[in-house]
Amino acid sequence: DSVSAEVDLPSVTVYREYGRLVFSPARLHENAHTLFPAGFESVVLTADAKLNLPGLGLCVSCKKTVYSEKINKSFTSFLFKFDNICGNIVIRPRETGDNIALIGRNGTKSLKKLFIEKRIPVRKRPLVPVIADSKGVLGVYGLGFDKRVACQADDPALEIVFEETTYEE
Repeated sequence: DSVSAEVDLPSVTVYREYGRLVFSPARLHENAHTLFPAGFESVVLTADAKLNLPGLGLCVSCKKTVYSEKINKSFTSFLFKFDNICGNIVIRPRETGDNIALIGRNGTKSLKKLFIEKRIPVRKRPLVPVIADSKGVLGVYGLGFDKRVACQADDPALEIVFEETTYEE
């Protein structure tokens, strides 16, 4: 009894996502019979940058700031303690072995388990932006951020904000 299953019919693909059936147009390519979309291209994010994330309907911006106890419970914007960031910041899809230590939880959790827990459909998982540096995951769009980069009042911080776009480039 799989949570995610699919069947290709002549003119439609039917798949199950957590108890509901979804009907979509049949795939055009013979080799495209997989539950997983390709995802998106990884991008390096620099301070004072604003980038479109083609195919996701999002743009992301980054700037240096000072933590002022802003709270964003939807996790579309993030404030990371600047001194705890290692190397380049990359916006990318989830990778095998990715883990995160969320605030308010003991230990770490794999992103795979977190996505299952949050009931993110298998087809959408490769399209969830992950913010990472050379040490690992800093945050996950819509889900949370790692304890390693949590800010205290007046800490130098890096603010990363995702915004929905009305067009795709």
